[in-house]
Amino acid sequence: MEIRSDRLGNIDLESSSKINRLLYKYVYFFFDIKNHYTMYYLLGCISIFFGCQILKTSSLITDNNFKYQNCIDILNPILTNNDCVKVCEILNNQENYQNFVYNLCYTILLSYILIREVINYHFFDIKYWITAHISATVFSLIGEIPIFQFSIDSNTKYNITTIITIITILFLITILLIRQMYYCKIRLLLLLKYIFVYIILYILLIIRSNNIIYHFHHSLIAGILSLCFTNFNSALDIYIHAILTGIFIQGLNFYSLGEIFMFYISDKPPPNLLFISSIYGIFILLWTFLVLIKIKCCNKHKKPINEELEFSLIPGQRNIELYENF
Repeated sequence: MEIRSDRLGNIDLESSSKINRLLYKYVYFFFDIKNHYTMYYLLGCISIFFGCQILKTSSLITDNNFKYQNCIDILNPILTNNDCVKVCEILNNQENYQNFVYNLCYTILLSYILIREVINYHFFDIKYWITAHISATVFSLIGEIPIFQFSIDSNTKYNITTIITIITILFLITILLIRQMYYCKIRLLLLLKYIFVYIILYILLIIRSNNIIYHFHHSLIAGILSLCFTNFNSALDIYIHAILTGIFIQGLNFYSLGEIFMFYISDKPPPNLLFISSIYGIFILLWTFLVLIKIKCCNKHKKPINEELEFSLIPGQRNIELYENF
């Protein structure tokens, strides 16, 4: 009986150690100051989104209601009312309430992805958010000027005015990026993560079609460029990051999730069983290879856990022994 009780006691002590680690993880999450800074940053992004929504519904921004109504009139005799509305909303970039809610969700998620690795313990003051709000507003109003109503893609034919505008913008961006590289302020490994994702997307598309259209949305460009200005000890980096954040959120608010797309192909059927099986097989091989590398290389540098530094809410075996000896 005594042996059984010892075994049960050991099981309880081991379980308490696991519970300690689990509770510590959740307590650390709620009391970690970095998570608070991230939350306040996302609240600022939500404020920019609502500001853009107010501007978009005002008379300052041209809408497509005339074209949308024409679309309804033409397709209504052919399609059902529900299908007609959906088609015309897509063709004319019309927003309904559901789109508004999901656009807000996309904005929060994508803003979190961009800031989570760079915010550290930095709190953005009111000047940052004023700059970001002004940036989103100004960029929205600039879009109403005809000379700025162009897209950067592989199918667009540019006139002289558009070419001069693009060259001027590229020149300013290049000067800023050279400055960042000179002072070693660009986190290349962080940028490579995002570049790697788009390389994978490009490979998956080029397998099915050689005719790929490149379209560089302003929200995507602003989001990627913001990763180059993350030295928040520098006033220049802070203000440029604020400007780019405003442009990034403005794009998501006005044009939804399509702003993060870069490559487009003509309509193709979904992958068949053979194709997706081949892709999945290649994925499994690469995944296995990476896991083996991790097991072989990364575990050599794994540091032992110092149990005495754990945040213990339930006493472990070591705590009990110390208490009995005391």
